[in-house]
Amino acid sequence: MMGGIHGRESSAGKGLYFTTAHFLDNADFMKRVRLIPGVYNKTVIVQGYGNLGRHTCRYFSRDGAKVVGVIEKDCSLYNPDGIDHQALQDWVEETGSIVDFPGAETLIEISCTSRAIFSFHALLRGL
Repeated sequence: MMGGIHGRESSAGKGLYFTTAHFLDNADFMKRVRLIPGVYNKTVIVQGYGNLGRHTCRYFSRDGAKVVGVIEKDCSLYNPDGIDHQALQDWVEETGSIVDFPGAETLIEISCTSRAIFSFHALLRGL
């Protein structure tokens, strides 16, 4: 089959989303940490906006979470009202970077020729 398996590109982001959503749906645990169960109305910060981060943002946004931050190798973005994931994806496709994305404030701009990002995480907290 040419082009790979349908859904393969988004599968890692979808897997991270479903794993996190399953955790957030656990009423007993969420009661212990004093949060309301579910993805809806949670805020999310995503480290990395490659294939995994891009699709993770899409799934969280689709189900009512608010992506308020994106951290990448060249800068960090923040918008307390939420970052429009489709607008950010379009921006990255057009410019090649999240730098100067008009839908969020650039908090940190890093100018270095090489930098490794060693982890990916979504940080969730209740509103």
